Amino acid sequence: MRTTLEQRVSEKCSLDELFEEGTERYTEGDWDRSLDCYSRALEVAQRDSLHKRQAEILVQIGRILRRRDDWDGALEAYQKSLKIYENCENCEGEASVYNQIAIVLFEKGKWEKAEDYYHKGLEIAEELDDVQLMGEINNNLGALACARGNLNKAIVHYQESIPRFERLGNPRGLAETYHNLGMTFADKGDLARAREYYEKSLEISREIGEVSLTSITYLNKAELHLDLMDIPEARNYAERALRITETVGDMLGLAEAYKLQGLISRETGDWKHAEEFLRDCLKLNQEYKSPLGMAEAYRELGLTYKRQGKSKKTLQMLSKSLDIFEELRAKRDITGLNKEIYELERLYLSIIKEIASDVELKDPYTLGHSGRVAMYALALANRLGVSEEEKKGIITAAYLHDVGKIKISTKILRKPSKLTDFEYGLIKKHPELGLRIMQSVDFPWSVKPLVRHHHERFDGRGYPDGLRGYGIPLGARIIAVADVFDAMTSRRSYRPARSQEESIGIIMAESGTFFDPEIVEQFVMLIKKIYKAVSEKDGEKVQTTDILELWNMSSFFGCTT
Repeated sequence: MRTTLEQRVSEKCSLDELFEEGTERYTEGDWDRSLDCYSRALEVAQRDSLHKRQAEILVQIGRILRRRDDWDGALEAYQKSLKIYENCENCEGEASVYNQIAIVLFEKGKWEKAEDYYHKGLEIAEELDDVQLMGEINNNLGALACARGNLNKAIVHYQESIPRFERLGNPRGLAETYHNLGMTFADKGDLARAREYYEKSLEISREIGEVSLTSITYLNKAELHLDLMDIPEARNYAERALRITETVGDMLGLAEAYKLQGLISRETGDWKHAEEFLRDCLKLNQEYKSPLGMAEAYRELGLTYKRQGKSKKTLQMLSKSLDIFEELRAKRDITGLNKEIYELERLYLSIIKEIASDVELKDPYTLGHSGRVAMYALALANRLGVSEEEKKGIITAAYLHDVGKIKISTKILRKPSKLTDFEYGLIKKHPELGLRIMQSVDFPWSVKPLVRHHHERFDGRGYPDGLRGYGIPLGARIIAVADVFDAMTSRRSYRPARSQEESIGIIMAESGTFFDPEIVEQFVMLIKKIYKAVSEKDGEKVQTTDILELWNMSSFFGCTT
């Protein structure tokens, strides 16, 4: 009869038995009990002054903490291990721990330090002729080069691993290296070479029964065939991966297989199954606490809704994805997420622009209005020293500030004569209507208060809530000035455009009543430079300008007087 962990630990408390139990529990995926056994083993090794064993156990503890995403804890364990090996003058141990520390630093985004540690480990491994470790470190250096976007350098590192694993007779190392080369050539767009290396990896991994690597390679081959729009082969490999991951109980691998099935269904226009597969992917990532997998699943759901023209659902999913990616970046300082977040923000704001365009289609006189308001608002935000995150909220709100007008009759919006009190009352509802339209969207930045309050007055006589002074959100006060200025300097159905000078005069006259005096002062100082830039773009060009360019205008608009 199998004894319990507690019985085995209490009855057999030798270091070797504790270490063996910890290893067994690790293999079973029982991180808590494995860590408990290794911690007890470490106490025994410390009691008996077994320094080398202490270092070995600390490496295993670091490995568990890595699996738990406790990167700081893992780094601390590895550094303690390294210090012991250095004191014992155990070069082999030092080289291995240098590699482990570098892996943690890589995951934390400390790439320069990671590279330094990799090379320290590689130097010692070469002196010792430790072929296995040399191959591993070259593979890791290849991954680092890939993360930095230096794909040619990555290929060199991976290819340096091949003769070392061949010399050692290490088929798994070879299979992993061929797989890495396949992914790198796929990133380079050389799909023929990618397929060649994937096949080499598959041949070895299937021969040695390495099912985990086999399933990962099937997924990458499915993605490759999807890029080639070879849907039958993409589905074939995705289904193979799905069967393996289900059989071995690799739930996060199964989540990846579901994601690929969802992408394949999306490409064929099978929206129902695309959403089902992606939601299954999301559910598994949530259940097994993989935030990166969750962020990717939300992103792909957003793209699926975008393909169907479902703007609000797209924003809902992309907002969730952005939130998680930002949390990951803050928590783990992963520099590699910057590109992912940047691309998501580009996509996110392109949807915002599409929604703004729908509003402007109802009234051709307002064509380009939202884009120009965003440009003016950004110029003011730069001048006022607003944070980058606040700027993103201001730009988003500037594009959406009139979205509530979608719910207002076109006849009223295009009326060439003066509005009645009743009609003007309907127009005044557009901030609240805008919030109702966007109610289900959790924006990644502060947007809704700015949309709601962009018609508040500094003296408290605005709408919808009669806020006054600094009780009005800063972004709303900024958009108020930008909105009114662009409205006055643009032609409307009921009047011609006012001149720049006349419009500035009106805004200055209303400083302290309608508008925040500080914002008016800054706007007047900037307006000539801004107006020149914006007036050189006709409405259509402003409409089609990539919104993300607005975020990069600081050097132009941010401005010295």
